[in-house]
Amino acid sequence: MATKKTAMKIYVDPNEYVEIIQSAERTQLSVSTYVRRLCLGMPTPTFEKQKAVRELLGVNADLGRLGGLLKMWLMDEDRNQREAERLLHELQQIKALLVQKIEAL
Repeated sequence: MATKKTAMKIYVDPNEYVEIIQSAERTQLSVSTYVRRLCLGMPTPTFEKQKAVRELLGVNADLGRLGGLLKMWLMDEDRNQREAERLLHELQQIKALLVQKIEAL
């Protein structure tokens, strides 16, 4: 079965070859797809970036759970309400900053 795609040939030195192969592996793309995306200016996901996003999302979820526990604590009669409200406000600011960082990735 014939393909309608045209092969291209490029020349690279051995160090460049290794770097291209390793970069393609980090993105979990084939070398062909990786090079095509780079040449056409398309985004190429990196494994490190994907891992960072997953970790930040996990931290975001942890902050959400912590905020929920703090709200439960606020309902308790024996508490320092000003301190609790200050902590809740700080948590909201940190969560908003975390969301900005995730979106920037």
